[in-house]
Amino acid sequence: MRCPGPAPGPDSAGPREGNRRRTKGTTGLLPDQRLLLYTDGLTEARNPDGVPSSIDQRALAALRALTLDQALDGLQDPFHQHTERVTPADDLTLLLFQPTRAISPSPP
Repeated sequence: MRCPGPAPGPDSAGPREGNRRRTKGTTGLLPDQRLLLYTDGLTEARNPDGVPSSIDQRALAALRALTLDQALDGLQDPFHQHTERVTPADDLTLLLFQPTRAISPSPP
């Protein structure tokens, strides 16, 4: 994701969570950009032999799919192949965002 301004600095730091400091910031997405949020269920999934999964070029290619549904399928399919559809020990949540183009209201 391209950020149109500087990254949030120390002056924007929020309260501490454990040893980490939360930061707040905003940015916008253009209609051709996507933002993927995922839980650790994606990165920590293991196959029946205990081999962890990895986010790799297949994930990047999936995010370039024509539709959001195709992109999510492209992310989930390699995940299910890797885990051999065994029920994972952790949950998996994927949120994929892409803004739509603004539509001007029709004149009355």
